[in-house]
Amino acid sequence: MDLPDSNTIYINRGSYAAKDQLFTTLAHEGYPGHLYQSSYFIRREPKPFRHLLSFSSYKEGWATYVEYDSCRLDEKISPEVAELMNLNSSINLGIHAYLDIMVNDQGWNLEQVSDYVSQYFEDPNQELARALLEAMVDNPTNYLEYYVGYLEFSDMRKKAEKALGKAFEAKAFHQFLLDIGPAPFAVIRKHLEDWIKERKKSW
Repeated sequence: MDLPDSNTIYINRGSYAAKDQLFTTLAHEGYPGHLYQSSYFIRREPKPFRHLLSFSSYKEGWATYVEYDSCRLDEKISPEVAELMNLNSSINLGIHAYLDIMVNDQGWNLEQVSDYVSQYFEDPNQELARALLEAMVDNPTNYLEYYVGYLEFSDMRKKAEKALGKAFEAKAFHQFLLDIGPAPFAVIRKHLEDWIKERKKSW
């Protein structure tokens, strides 16, 4: 907010192990993720009080949405593999979000988490289940911010695509979302209806 033109991402090449995830990580944290959405919003010169409001599901939802969508922009992989990567990431995050609910709302213990995890992964010593349980307890609702936000953006895009058909333009849709900036999804959805109506008038 104070230095909108001074945005730097540092990558520690000596310790960054998951190099295969660097592309999607930069898409999430940099462009077109958090760094882009923040810079864009600042340049819109919103009312100062909006900087005090926090809508983490909007912010994390947008970054997750564009992170998954970025897979198809990697020219080194085929569209089919990109879609597979997208779906795999979505499923994994969905599993985490579900466990977030079951642990923090329904009180699941290690055995229950282990039973659920074993449906998808081999975890004979419950090491993964224990790590997931600890993650959910340490940071409640964290995964829901990402996954629910991602689902909201995805659902709004599907709605816009269905309403506009061949006239749908991803760039215009994304600009609409970024122009609004961080806000409750109920508010954004109401404005989406108006945006769709305006787009139809131009036919």
